[in-house]
Parts: sequence; C-alpha cells; structure tokens
Amino acid sequence: MQDERAAPDLPSPTMAELAREAIAHLEGLARVVARMQGLAEPAGAPAGNAARVEPGGLPSGSPHLDRLTRREREVLALLVRGMPNRRIARSLNITDATVKNHLHAVFVKLGVADRTEAVAKVLAQPGPHPGPHSP
Repeated sequence: MQDERAAPDLPSPTMAELAREAIAHLEGLARVVARMQGLAEPAGAPAGNAARVEPGGLPSGSPHLDRLTRREREVLALLVRGMPNRRIARSLNITDATVKNHLHAVFVKLGVADRTEAVAKVLAQPGPHPGPHSP
C-alpha cells in the first residue's frame, strides 16, 4: 500500500533541460552585469540627455525618491553602491541601528520589501546612478 502523503513521482529533468535552464540563468546574469557596468556615465557623455542628479548620485525628480528625506536618500545612495549597513553607518557617522531605521523608512516609502528591491527600483529610474566604486 502506498503512503498517500508521499510526493507523486515527477520526471527528473534531462541534462539538456538543465543545460537550457543554466544558460537562461547565465544570460540573465550577463544582462545584470552589463547593466551594472553601464551605470557609470562616460566622461564625454552629453549632458543634455542626463536627468537631474542629486549630490549622492540618485536621480532627482522621481516621485519615489522625492518622498525620502535627505538622510534617507544618502543611505539609499550608499546602498545602491553596494555598501553593507556597517559601512553605511561609518560613512555617515551614524549607528548601525540608525541605518536600519532609515532603510526601513526607505523600504516603506518606496513600497519594497528589501534592499534588493529598493536598489532595483532606483536603478529603474532614468539618469545616472552611483557606480559600485564611486567616491
């Protein structure tokens, strides 16, 4: 007698199916890497096409970012650069707990659940963004 709680037999994927799935993931990763590399504006890029940019490197004029306080935008700009909370805290001379509080407020105002979604929402905005090695 079979156990009714046991999972039904599912066909295991073939090597070709796994290879196609891996290639799809690698292509997605390549698109992300290309997008990250394109974040830094070339020095000779025409200024006429660029959106207004705040000192922290975030695009200004966005309805999402306009809801943030100056300090929340500073924290978000460092987050977009890939900094962990501790390094953000050191850069802004605030505590780790204060960084967490600012990030929570940013997540609520942007309508996102976590830092990845916050960065994705910022990167979806037009205009230049801070690169991973920006000062």
